[in-house]
Formats: sequence, structure tokens, C-alpha cells
Amino acid sequence: MESAIKRISAALPLLIIMVFFVLFASVPLWDPDFFWHLKTGEWISQHKEIPQEDPFSYTTPSGETLRKKFILGQYWLSQLVFFFIWKQAGIAGIIIFRALLLSSMLLLAYLFMKKKVDPIFLSLFILFSGSIFINFTGERPQLFSFLGTALLVFIIERYKETRGNILYVLPAVILIWANLHGGVILGDALILIYIIAEGIKLLFKLDPLKKSEYLKFLLVCTAAVILSAVNPNTYQLFTAFYQFSGKSISQQMSSEFLSPLTIAFQYNKIYRGYFFMVVLIIILTAPLIFVRGRKVNIGLLSVIIFLTAISLVSARYMVFPAIVLPLLSADAYNIFRDKFQRIRLGAAIGIIIFMCYFSWGKDIFSFRVFESYPDKAVEFIKKTRPGGNLFNYFDWGGYLMVMLPEYKVFIDSRGLDDGVRIKYTLLLAGSTMRYANKYEWEHIMDNYDIKVVVLPWYNFTGNKIRLIEILMRDPGWEMSYSDEKSVVFLRIR
Repeated sequence: MESAIKRISAALPLLIIMVFFVLFASVPLWDPDFFWHLKTGEWISQHKEIPQEDPFSYTTPSGETLRKKFILGQYWLSQLVFFFIWKQAGIAGIIIFRALLLSSMLLLAYLFMKKKVDPIFLSLFILFSGSIFINFTGERPQLFSFLGTALLVFIIERYKETRGNILYVLPAVILIWANLHGGVILGDALILIYIIAEGIKLLFKLDPLKKSEYLKFLLVCTAAVILSAVNPNTYQLFTAFYQFSGKSISQQMSSEFLSPLTIAFQYNKIYRGYFFMVVLIIILTAPLIFVRGRKVNIGLLSVIIFLTAISLVSARYMVFPAIVLPLLSADAYNIFRDKFQRIRLGAAIGIIIFMCYFSWGKDIFSFRVFESYPDKAVEFIKKTRPGGNLFNYFDWGGYLMVMLPEYKVFIDSRGLDDGVRIKYTLLLAGSTMRYANKYEWEHIMDNYDIKVVVLPWYNFTGNKIRLIEILMRDPGWEMSYSDEKSVVFLRIR
């Protein structure tokens, strides 16, 4: 009986990872950014080059800007990966791929920690990280930055333990990462943190690498950082990050660039699991420093504190602390071992009950696009093929690029030009300022020869879009299609 319990306990982390794989694979394809990445991947595949100008929108001004160059070129490899999977396996392929990437990070944590910590205690950390991941299942190149972060930390931590040749894999990881997603800058920052931390350990003789081992570590890490500049934007990847990250109008209007605290207080959207994780990290940090003393893993702890700090600044980083959190489980177990042994069986039962509750009622392996997209409106436009340019909802831009390739869009979530975003806002608001004997919204429509409008009834705040009310009263426009999600207006004169 005891041996059976041990086998079940040992298998519990893997069981949790399997359940999370199913959950990750059961979330519909929803991220609006995915579609323009997919469309760009198709364009690159067909033309065998990276676009220099925007092929999908009729409003983007010509000419090179740093932002345009960055957005059009930085993700080329991930865009090709998405397009290849989509072409071979469609929606199901993308969703399964997303699930594999997210689950692989949990599996890496398990493989790294399984011999160092009680499996039930480790299961708690894996369960917690997985529950954070489930809220960040967007199908976008950022997934590769999640995986890149996990690989970077695990490679360096493994090298510190074994002094083996695994460290030589790091430059290759960084090189590939640099062409998948601009988040490789975060990887460079983590490498710098490790270089400093290991240098401090060597200086103060705190269980350090030997001088020769540290020199090898320093040289390989430096090579990795240099290789991060081998991408279509070269060194401009770094200048672009500092020049416009979070500063464009599109980014300022996106909630992912806001602090989780701002989102909680202003929009009443509270990421409870995330805030619990932050509290947990704060609670664990002090005991790890004071109890472990000279044996504390300064590098890993510094990385986790850094990732937690930047996640408090911008919601787009909230998942990163969860990626490396399980690596704290061994040190935490050494501190709380005696107390945990008393509740070990209860913890295992609680984990199983929670996973059953978490999974209950889920639409398993549905393999579909999220219902908020205007699928029926798209079918109407395909059948009627109205002439003129299209004015579309911001979050639908990428979707319309894929589903209506014969039309270019007015705007999409790339946010290539702030001027276009301003005009979009004025149109949605039905600006009644006078311009050349016309209302401003009419002038913008005329200037861009807009004859088709496709919008949801309500914006992201739940308020009805004013332009819809205006067009319903305007004799020059006709509501040609509507359903519960969307409305299509056509210009009749």
C-alpha cells in the first residue's frame, strides 16, 4: 500500500501537466494579434522576403519608420512557424501547438526539480504556475519568449550544477529567440543579472563557480548577447524597444501595457492568481535569504525578483515570474519540510480535487475561433463583394486580413501609425467638429473613400459605438447586415 502511494505521489506532477495540456488545448483561438502574424507569415512565404511596407492596410503611410521596421520584421520566424502549422493543420494545429509550448515549460520545471523536492510539494508549484499560464494563452510570438525564458534559466541553472557543456546551447537559443520575438531583450537582461550574481558569489566566495568556470560562463553569455543582435533589425531592436515601448498611442490604449494594479483599480479586473503569486514570492524571499544564508541561489532569486518587479509595471510580463517559480520549490521545501510532512496527504487530495474542479465543464478540444469575431458578417461581405474601402473595428483588423484577403483594412492591432489610430478614434466617436463644411467623421470617410463599415455593436467597455447610431440615421448609409455580434453598413450615395 505504501509503495502504491509513493508511485501515485511521484506521478502527480506529470498528471497535473497532462491535465493542463488538455486545458491549454481547449481554449479557443482568440488573440487578435495572431491573425496579422499569420497573414504576414503567408506573405513572407509567398514573397521569400520580409515586407518593407505594409501590405495589408491602405491607411499606413509609406516610408520607413523605426516602429514600422520593427513590427514588420522582428517576428518573421514565428510568423512562418504559425503559417506552416496553419497550412498543415488549421485551427486545431495552432491550438495544439500553443498547448505544447505552455506545457513544455511546466515539463521543464518538473524534469529539473523532480529529484530535488517532494513530488507533492513540487506539484503545488506546478499547479500554481499552470493556473497563471491559463490566463495567458494568446497565440502570438510572445509564447516563444515564455519558452525562451524557461530554457535560458534552466540552461544556466543546470550549468551551475554540473559545469557541463549544456551552456554552449545558450547562444543558439538566443539567436533563434531573436528572430522569433523581440522579447529576447528580456533574455539579455536575465543573462546580465546572472553574470553579476555569479560575479558577486565569486568575489565573496559564496559557493561560487571557479574562476575558469566563471570565465567560460562570461564568454558564452557575452556571445549569446551579441548574437541577439543577429535579427532583421540588428542593434535597432534595442533602440526601438527604448524609443517606443509603451509610448505609442496604440500601446497606451492597450491594457497589457498597464500595471496590474492600475487594471485592478481602474477597470475592476483583478488577476487573483497573479497577486497571490506576488505575495508568495515576497513571503518566500526573506526566509530563503536568512535561512539559506550563504547557500542561497542569488542568481535565481535575483531573476525571480526582477521578473516580479517588471510584471508589476506592465501586465504583459505577468506570466514570466510563474515560469521560473517552480525552481524555488526545493529551497522552500527545505525550509518548510517538517510542517509540510504533516499535511502531505491532505495536500495531495486537495490538488486532485482542485484539478477536477478546475477542469469541470470545460469544452475539451473544441478547436474553434473565439465567438467574438464577425464570422457571419464576413460571409455576407464575401457574397456581396461591395466596392470601396473598408472601415473596421481595431481588434478585428487581423481577422479580416485573413478572412477577407481581397480587402485591405483601415486599422489593426499592429498600431503602425499613431495618426491612423487618432482618426479611428474620431470615427468611432462620430466626431461632429466641422471640417470643410462637413462633420469630421464624414471628412475622414471621404478622404479614405470608405464605403463599407464593419463594427461590433459595443466597444470593449460595453458602451454602444456612437458611429453606429449616426450611420443608422444618415440617409447616405444603409445597414445591410446585422447579427448579435456585428453590423455592416454600406454607403449608398
